[in-house]
Order: sequence, then C-alpha cells, then structure tokens
Amino acid sequence: MNHLRLVLAKFPTIEHGIRREDVDRVDRQNFASAQRLISNMVLDCLTKIQRGEGWLHSLFSMFETYVTPLFWVLYISCLDHG
Repeated sequence: MNHLRLVLAKFPTIEHGIRREDVDRVDRQNFASAQRLISNMVLDCLTKIQRGEGWLHSLFSMFETYVTPLFWVLYISCLDHG
C-alpha cells in the first residue's frame, strides 16, 4: 500500500483514478476499489515511479515554484545595491 500512497502523492488524480479511500481502505470487500487499484493507469504511474519519471517531474516543478522566484528577488536586490 505504500507504493499506492506514493502514486497518490506524486501524480494528479486524472493520471491514476484512485481515491484516498481506495488506499486507506476500511471495507476490504469493496470490488470497485479493487478494480481501480489494479487499473492500467495505476500500473503506468507505478512504472513511472520505478523509472524515476514521476520524481523528475516533481523536482522540476519544485524548482520552478521556489527557486526561480528566489533567483529573481536576489538578482533584483543585487541590481539595486550595485
């Protein structure tokens, strides 16, 4: 189940189609949940994690979100003092 939690954390729902209730299950006889967990979309996401594709995407996303604006703030502040 840890790998499925990783799929939930790293990929948008549209790519895998599973819900948090599917992974953190209470009803172990929920057939629809079992079908979602073994779908081809989930297998594709697990394959991407195995190849490192999901990690690379999240790394670039983090870079664009945090590092790029920080760079521009520092660059502009250096222009003001220089």
